[in-house]
Amino acid sequence: MAAMKQAEEDDLISQSDYQNLFSISIKLQNLPHLTDYIPNLKTLPNPLDQNPFFRPSEGFYIHPGDAILRQIVLELPGTLPAPSPHLAYHRAGPRRSIFFEPSSVKAAIVTCGGLCPGLNTVIRELVNGLWELYGVRQIFGVTAGYRGFYSTDPVELNPKIVHNWHKRGGTALETSRGGFDLDKIVNAIQNRGFNQVYIIGGDGTLRGAVKIFNEIRRRKLNVAVTGIPKTVDNDVGIIDRSFGFQTAVEMAQQAISAANVEAESAVNGIGLVKLMGRSTGHIALHATLSSGDVDCCLIPEMDFYLDGKGGLFEFLEQRLRENGHAVLVVAEGAGQELIPRTDAQKEERDESGNLVFLDVGVWLKSELKNWWTRDHPGELFTVKYIDPTYMIRAVPANATDNSYCTLLAHSAIHGVMAGYTGFVPGPINRNFAYIHLEEVAQTKNEVDTKDHKWAWVRSVSTQPDFVRRFSTVVVALFSLLVVWRSLPTAESAIGVNWGTISLHRLKPSTVVNLLKDNKISKVKIFDTDHGVLRALMGSGIEVMVGIPNEMLASMSSSTAASDIWVRQNVSAFVGKGGVDIRYIAVGNEPFLTSYSGQFQSYVMPAMLNLQQSLAKVNLANYIKLVVPCNADAYEAELPSQGAFRPELTQIMTQIVQFLNSNGSPFVVNIYPFLSLYGNSDFPQDYAFFGGTTHPVTDGANVYSNAFDGNFDTLVAALAKLGYGQMPIVIGEIGWPADGAIGANLSAAKAFNQGLINQVLNRKGTPLRPGIPPMDVYLFSLLDEGAKSILPGNFERHWGIFSFDGQAKYPLNLGLGNRFLKNAKNVEYLPSRWCVANPSRDLSDVTNHMKLACSMADCTTLNYGGSCNELGAKGNISYAFNSYYQLQMQNLQSCDFDGLGMVTFLDPSVGQCRFLVGVTDTSSSSQAYRNWVSVQFLILWGIVVFLV
Repeated sequence: MAAMKQAEEDDLISQSDYQNLFSISIKLQNLPHLTDYIPNLKTLPNPLDQNPFFRPSEGFYIHPGDAILRQIVLELPGTLPAPSPHLAYHRAGPRRSIFFEPSSVKAAIVTCGGLCPGLNTVIRELVNGLWELYGVRQIFGVTAGYRGFYSTDPVELNPKIVHNWHKRGGTALETSRGGFDLDKIVNAIQNRGFNQVYIIGGDGTLRGAVKIFNEIRRRKLNVAVTGIPKTVDNDVGIIDRSFGFQTAVEMAQQAISAANVEAESAVNGIGLVKLMGRSTGHIALHATLSSGDVDCCLIPEMDFYLDGKGGLFEFLEQRLRENGHAVLVVAEGAGQELIPRTDAQKEERDESGNLVFLDVGVWLKSELKNWWTRDHPGELFTVKYIDPTYMIRAVPANATDNSYCTLLAHSAIHGVMAGYTGFVPGPINRNFAYIHLEEVAQTKNEVDTKDHKWAWVRSVSTQPDFVRRFSTVVVALFSLLVVWRSLPTAESAIGVNWGTISLHRLKPSTVVNLLKDNKISKVKIFDTDHGVLRALMGSGIEVMVGIPNEMLASMSSSTAASDIWVRQNVSAFVGKGGVDIRYIAVGNEPFLTSYSGQFQSYVMPAMLNLQQSLAKVNLANYIKLVVPCNADAYEAELPSQGAFRPELTQIMTQIVQFLNSNGSPFVVNIYPFLSLYGNSDFPQDYAFFGGTTHPVTDGANVYSNAFDGNFDTLVAALAKLGYGQMPIVIGEIGWPADGAIGANLSAAKAFNQGLINQVLNRKGTPLRPGIPPMDVYLFSLLDEGAKSILPGNFERHWGIFSFDGQAKYPLNLGLGNRFLKNAKNVEYLPSRWCVANPSRDLSDVTNHMKLACSMADCTTLNYGGSCNELGAKGNISYAFNSYYQLQMQNLQSCDFDGLGMVTFLDPSVGQCRFLVGVTDTSSSSQAYRNWVSVQFLILWGIVVFLV
């Protein structure tokens, strides 16, 4: 009885809980409006006032304060949710005032990407809604997807034309993937006079819509843009579901039924059904639940394995023994990491930029047959493989989806007419809302394999969880390994920063081999480039990956966003034979003074969300979160007076507490070169490690170099927060070898070698004698010829290796090699160069040279650069050759109206190197070169026109 009474008391909700519930703060998410950048737009009464079918009454129009909560489930007993604001969105529906005169509206409707049930219904209801509700008469369909804006004439639409479209599958407007050219699209919108743009598509299409919206806003055009979420996979985030999904589930059941009949009709028969779902398994999950015939459901969110205890083969053998048949459903994105790929297949992308998936159904069918032949030779066995992909996506929408498409279309129209732009309409908790385009485009809706629905799937199918079980001895040993690897190492290590903003990018595999040849065991990258991560798999190199500052807002918004990021960029790559990711850098110098606090509020929430996401995949004790800070985060006249900037004290206290509690170091970027470059009074010898005639005396401590002084300023700042012993990692430090006075080979060698010697000799600093930084990452591994030069021309010349992996100067990293080793097997273009034609009059070459250097890298020609003394003809030749190599030695790129010529004699002079490009078939590099070609022609046309 006492236990029952206690349980009843636990279920009661206290008065304080109720008070806390109603005091929860709510944050209404921003919804862009045309008046944000076009003030004083005229408002008009809503024509629905005069529509005989509506007769609006009190409460018909949506009030500006009406909001839809994203999270509506709260745990009342016990601890209530944290006091951080709960997200809410503007409620969708008609507003009392509109911002478009219907007679002046010219609307464009476009469908992009793959097919989906309901596309034609959305088009039809957009046309009908604009025409019947608001009296719009200029409605056009853009054919062939995004490329149709600039490559075809739009098709005029009206209710009579679209009357029966909802009964047809596919899209009457035609669609395509790719073809996204932002300038061409927005120019076409502007030139054709469209002022409302309705874009129907999935996550890739919506990302394109974000760019269109941002460009329209930048141009301050009176054009409203909305995206209508279409994806048969139901992988669009935030909203309850996307249209076409329920139709897809219904059709998938028919395929499962057919597979079940085939399996039941055979001896040891297996019916194998592959369903759509690149990154999510919603169709497979819901079709499994509604069918009742599925024995095993495999989805992208859940890893599985074939052989061994608890594997798929063991389960299927048991099921065949019990029932004589089995039905297996697999989503197209499941098991992709198990399918062998060639190097070419690892890099292959479709027109939308997505990794091309191999056919998991065909592979699984083959593996099933091989398994049975191996373990049951001579026994009957049948696998019937059904792939209903194109049948599912090409059918008309069912009644539920048709109704849903109507509501989506009308919600979009109401929002656009009310002046909202850059939004997506969709249901949140069954109430329609308007959500910022960018927020939807960045969020995925994945199956949560820890929630009730997935538990129902497993209870219905009784399939295994595919979690490998280890002996207690192995578990204990692994736990010891995790603890050991999480402890600070006794020896400091020298690592490197690997940036990829290059005009001539080496293959990632070549760079990884360069790291291994030089025994560099730690590398820091600034994103999670999957090509780079794939190359690092199995290398044994410890990796720090990065989250760009621009992603911090989405990471801080919800754990759903961080869960997806961790799944796609971390847990997908770690494990046996994978990438040894040790750190995740949350932003890069997010507190930089020049950012004016732009990212400050996002950092801590992003870290908390990411920590939860890592815990969900059992990586929180192994992979540590850090925040690389610039040295301008702290300040002082003398090192012992070091303190964080006043506006950062609170956030730094929170971050340092987080780092300490999770065993993470403080990461700081220190650049003595920038101190010297930006201050003519800065003593040059104080920037190096060879002693100085201008030491800094701080009480009993004397500082002979800028690094020690800067480092101890941070130590003092941490001590003021109570964490004076926190381990410190130098995230970036180095010296450029070109592009400015003081940036040369000898200075770069002197600084980097002096730094390395000091660190490896464990000299330490006055405030930490004998205790060097935990790790030091040199900036950088390779030159990056496409980096911004706003800080200075030197920005493209920090590498200890040139862009092609060739050592710039002898440097002993203290890692076992006496000096740096060059990259091997670099695939160069032929040994030929483009130079100024000596037989031609070069008096009119200025514009050619300027245009070439606007595309290629000519920073070494500037004052202080290694090629600054070439003379006029030499400068011209250098510019011509830089562009010529960027264009992969295309013969036309050396024409320059006859002023250029190709030579086979190397024109390099002294330390001024005329480069030869490297072959690179990566899509990103090729896309950049294509962009350069187009921009060059455009700019040259402008110059010719002006002349």
